[in-house]
Amino acid sequence: MNSLVYFLFFVLMLIPVVDYALADTWKIQIPTDASKIDSQSHFIPQEISVNLNDTVEWGNGDGQTHTVTSGSLETGIDGKFDSGYLKTGEKFRHVFTQEEFGEFKYFCAIHPWMIGIINVVDLPEGFQVMHNVGSEVSDITFDIPYKVKRNLSEVKIDAARNMLVFNFVGKIDNDTLIVYLPQELIKNPQSVWVGDVQVMNYDSESTNSGTTMTIPLEGHTTQVRIVGTDVVGEIAPKPYVLINQIFAITDRQVYHPEDTITISGEVKHHIQLTNITTEIISPSDITLFSENVLLKGSRFSIDVDSDVLREFGQYKINFDGKNINSPDIYFDYELQIISQPSPKKQMSSVIPSDVICNEGLELFMKNSNGDAVCLTESTATVLLQRGVVDYF
Repeated sequence: MNSLVYFLFFVLMLIPVVDYALADTWKIQIPTDASKIDSQSHFIPQEISVNLNDTVEWGNGDGQTHTVTSGSLETGIDGKFDSGYLKTGEKFRHVFTQEEFGEFKYFCAIHPWMIGIINVVDLPEGFQVMHNVGSEVSDITFDIPYKVKRNLSEVKIDAARNMLVFNFVGKIDNDTLIVYLPQELIKNPQSVWVGDVQVMNYDSESTNSGTTMTIPLEGHTTQVRIVGTDVVGEIAPKPYVLINQIFAITDRQVYHPEDTITISGEVKHHIQLTNITTEIISPSDITLFSENVLLKGSRFSIDVDSDVLREFGQYKINFDGKNINSPDIYFDYELQIISQPSPKKQMSSVIPSDVICNEGLELFMKNSNGDAVCLTESTATVLLQRGVVDYF
C-alpha cells in the first residue's frame, strides 16, 4: 500500500480539494446459493475500497441465513463488526470511521468459506483501487488508485512487451482515465494506445515513486495499453513453492453426545491438490476418525457424528495430503448433564415464567412466542442484543 501513500501527496496537486464529509454508501450483495461451498460468488463484490466515514451495506439475497463477521479463518473473529444472523431479505450496515483504517477481512461464521475484504483508504473523491495487479506474473502485487466513469474490469501485464493492459466495460462519452502507476510496476511509461490507435493527447506527471497518467477515452474505448521500458514479472511462468497451507475451524468449541461436528476450511495457494485426509485424534492419542475429503476448488466442509468419539476431553483435528502445512485445531467433548425436563415439557404443566433451568443456565422469554428458554450467559448476552429473547 506504500504506492497509495505516495499517490496521495501527488494527486492533490492535480485535482481540487474534496469535502470528505460527503460520505458514500457502498452495497454488497449476498447472492443466491452463496451458502454453497462451490458457488462462484459469495459476496458481490468480493473486495471493495471505501473512504473514511463511508457506509457499507450488506444485503442477504440468499435463501439461507448468513452473518457478516470481521476476521478470517487464519486469525479468527476479531470483534470489529458483526451483523448477527441475517435472514433472507435482511440488511446490515457498518460505518468505517477514522479508527478503522486499512484492510478489513470478513466472513460468514455459518459458512466460513464465504470471505470478503473491505479496504478503507483515504483517496480523493471518485477514485477507486484495483487490487492485486501483477498477481499473474509475479509474487509482488500492487494496489493501483484510478478514476474513470466506465467500469475498469481488469489490469493485465504483458511482460513480453513491457506493457500494462487496461480492459473496460461500458461506453461513456467524455470519459478520462486517471491512474497512478508505481515505479516498481512499470518503469518510464512512454507510449499509450487507446484501442488500436497510438495517441499523444495524454498527460504524464512523474515522481521518484511513480507516474500519474491522464488519458482521454472515446465512447467506444474498451482497452488502453501503456508501454514502458520494463514491467514487473517474468515472461516465463513464475515459480511456486509447493506448500498447501490449510486453515480450518469447527462450528463449535464444545460438543456433547448426539451433536454433529462440522469442520470447514480453505487451502491457500493449493497446487495440484484434489483431496485431503481429515483425522480426529482422542485425548489418549488414538485416531478415531479418518476420511478422505474431495476438494471443491480450494474449500472444503465435512460433518462428523459425535458417536465416533469414545471419551470426554480435548480432541485434535489434523490434516494430511500432498505438501500440506496446517496447524492442528482442537475441540472439547463433554457430558451434558440434564437434571430438569426441557422448558417445552415443563410448560405442559406450568406457565413459562415458572420453568426451572439446569445449573449454569438462566431463564429467558422468546420474544417471538413468549415461550421459556434456558440459555448460558454468553448466548443470552448475544440474543439479548439481537432482540431475540428478553427477561420475564
